[in-house]
Amino acid sequence: MKLQKIITFLVIGLALVIGAFYYVRSTQDPVAPRCEDGFRFVPSSRTCEPVDVPEDLISADFARITFKVPGSSAVVTLKQEEGTRYAGSYTDPEFESSEGFISLDAEDVVEFSDGLILIPFVQNGGGTGNFVYVALVDKIRNEHLSSVFVGDRIGIDSIETVGEIAQINYKTRLDTEGYSFEPTIPAQLVAEVKGKQLELVMRLQNAVYSDVELRSPRPRSDVSGSLALTGSIPGNWYFEANATYRILGDDLTELKSSYIKALSDWMTTQRVPFDTEIDLKDLEYVGTATVVVESHNAEGGEEGARKVKKIEVPVMMR
Repeated sequence: MKLQKIITFLVIGLALVIGAFYYVRSTQDPVAPRCEDGFRFVPSSRTCEPVDVPEDLISADFARITFKVPGSSAVVTLKQEEGTRYAGSYTDPEFESSEGFISLDAEDVVEFSDGLILIPFVQNGGGTGNFVYVALVDKIRNEHLSSVFVGDRIGIDSIETVGEIAQINYKTRLDTEGYSFEPTIPAQLVAEVKGKQLELVMRLQNAVYSDVELRSPRPRSDVSGSLALTGSIPGNWYFEANATYRILGDDLTELKSSYIKALSDWMTTQRVPFDTEIDLKDLEYVGTATVVVESHNAEGGEEGARKVKKIEVPVMMR
């Protein structure tokens, strides 16, 4: 009997130790391991995989490029740390007690067009956030032209370019999940080059740019009084011929939401059009906003939310 009690206590103790280990691991920020030169960490598989980047891009002297710190007048001159990794620190003129840094890996460079390259970089302003951006750089003039924000504590899987469009593939989290959760939901940020500036077109979740067509509103357009919401999405975004739209303020507060109706047979995987006029006269809101078109969470709950397909387009409400 005494032996049985000892064994029981040992089993319970072992279970508590294992449970504590996994709890601590789950609450830690997911950190990408460092890979050897010539390899890149892929968040979706959490492995180091070989990369094939043109040698002239890898050997580019990023120390000659003065990087602009997003949201600040500060600039950073990068220094080569080891291999293809560069980093540099800065002090924000508006918050002199706060020192931040920018880091990048030259192996992540993607050739764009006309001497332009795209390169992901991480900015940390001295806090817990590691903000991932993609920079547009003129490699001939060694000039950092502009950046788009991708996400906080995420990893970029790949960058594809088609004409003047860049499609940045990454993983995201649910809005209800904290940054200690590993991002697992497939997402895509679409940006375009206009006047040598990289500008956000839309974000997608569980979908890619070629899946959808959004004719109105145009990205970053001014809207006032009413908003024409017109486009087409795959039939499986609808549920009983309905999908959802939402309008969010710059702090993600929901300003308005309702349904869009399929204009033709929605029992198909092909695109099905919608056309809705949204009255905005009752909204006392001026500023940046996001128009969201998303599939219905027919499954319900958190697991259903992970499968929701979504388009997000920035607009300016006047």
